[in-house]
Amino acid sequence: MKRKCKKISITDPDTVREWVTDCVRRHKKRYDFKNMLLAHGISKEEYADAIENNAFATFLPAIEKIITEACQMIKDKKLVLPPVRIREQRDHTTGKIRMIGCESPMQQIFDYIAVHSSMEIFNKRIAVQQCSSVPGRGQVYGMQLLRRYINRDNRAMRYAQKHKYRYTSKCAYVVKLDVKKCFPSARLDVFMRLFKRDCGNLDILWLWEELFKTHKINGYEGFMIGSLISQWAAQYMLSFLYQKAMSVHYKSHGKQYKAVSHMVMFMDDMALFGSNRKQLFRTIKILFDYAKAELRFDLKPNFAIQPLGQIDMMGFVIYRKGTVSIRERNYIKSRRLKIRYKNRGSLSLRQCKRIISFKGYYKHSDWHRPGMRDVFRYAQRIISAKEKQNGESNVLGAA
Repeated sequence: MKRKCKKISITDPDTVREWVTDCVRRHKKRYDFKNMLLAHGISKEEYADAIENNAFATFLPAIEKIITEACQMIKDKKLVLPPVRIREQRDHTTGKIRMIGCESPMQQIFDYIAVHSSMEIFNKRIAVQQCSSVPGRGQVYGMQLLRRYINRDNRAMRYAQKHKYRYTSKCAYVVKLDVKKCFPSARLDVFMRLFKRDCGNLDILWLWEELFKTHKINGYEGFMIGSLISQWAAQYMLSFLYQKAMSVHYKSHGKQYKAVSHMVMFMDDMALFGSNRKQLFRTIKILFDYAKAELRFDLKPNFAIQPLGQIDMMGFVIYRKGTVSIRERNYIKSRRLKIRYKNRGSLSLRQCKRIISFKGYYKHSDWHRPGMRDVFRYAQRIISAKEKQNGESNVLGAA
């Protein structure tokens, strides 16, 4: 593939202005970004007034100073950044211990510059079947993609049956794969080896490498969870797995067929569909070898190729007939909260936030349960009132 990003100058303030402004706009209410704005000429009174009246233009003079400072660091090839903090955190859903990183505001701005300056490469490499991290491609997008493939296959089967044609189901078998500790096992040298083949801009290459070097503290070698560059770099590396899987073919009766008819990836979780069980197993063996040799990723060996009855992925369960329901675990948790609300007539703020987190599953699935709408409305009122109260206290505190 032809190298890209050659004409992008990340040392030019006009080039990076939009990206830096977007970063500050998204995080302006955070405490660390507030301190950064105050350090670049914004007074506490100006900050409080801008937040209260949504007057983002107040921050523009400070943003210009930040842009000048960032471009100068790139020109001098020297990033002066506070050290990254990495802490262990237990995932309450899965029980896994994850290494979560926390970057300074200035480093997050450099992350935005690195990612947006490389968007030509990501738009070319990352497939539309790769969900998560990419804006607009979340759990609902992935679920709808799976549902579309299954419904399309069902329509083709019905048409063939009606007109007495021979048709081989494209979604006859499904297998789920997963990368073992994707972020901790990802390596900078592997990413840079692949990235250098696509990127023809030395400044961008230097910036990516320097930002990843800041994650290497206390012996940690992988990609840091919580960093913008980590999630895009991981998606970029996983795109090679998608390309490899879709490139495997086999011959039957003198014709060539794809071993994998469809593949959907939710970060490092993968669902592969195929019409031939034997060829699907052969493709998985190829992926195991390719992931280990080229990407230094280990795929979990506990996979099972099964006839498509249902697939549980991204919090949804998609059935062979094309209907969608909620994952059983999510339904049980939301039902418990609904019963508590029904018995007590109220929920705590924490419980309101938990029940609201399940709203999207009910909204985008075919599983509509009576009484949930009232619980969601109550929880939204409680959360909204609390946020308004906190917003007023934060503004008063800043003033």
